[in-house]
Amino acid sequence: MSASKVSNLAGLERAVLFAHGGAGRRALRGIPMEARWATGQLGATATLAAWRHGDAWLADVLETLDHNRRLFERLRAERLPGVRWVAPQAGYLGWLDFGGLGLGDDPAKALLERGRVALSRGPTFGAEGRGFARVNLGTSPAVVEEIVRRLVLSLSPV
Repeated sequence: MSASKVSNLAGLERAVLFAHGGAGRRALRGIPMEARWATGQLGATATLAAWRHGDAWLADVLETLDHNRRLFERLRAERLPGVRWVAPQAGYLGWLDFGGLGLGDDPAKALLERGRVALSRGPTFGAEGRGFARVNLGTSPAVVEEIVRRLVLSLSPV
């Protein structure tokens, strides 16, 4: 486990491994020594600070993400009724289904060209991703509004 994602410390490359039982311990022994014990002091210090003192910050982040999810859902329903979506349940990445809008297997490509809105390409995640794109709501509410504005622009008749 690590504080990387939830505390925005991914660049500090710090994680903790726990093993229970013989098989887990044997797997950990197979990790090269330099990967087991070499760490940067900044990453260790930041991880401890996040775990010890980050509760209020995390609560604010979760509130912002929940607000962004609700904002996106409301704006999508109002302005993009033909786009179905699967709201994130444990994160900030939502799936948008453009299947019925004639954008092909990779709608993110067309959306980037037409409206300069960059979404993750659905087909990158396998055959099930065709016709889908993934939206990142881990941002400010103003950026969420801009994403929707550009999606509307992208889907408007030329």
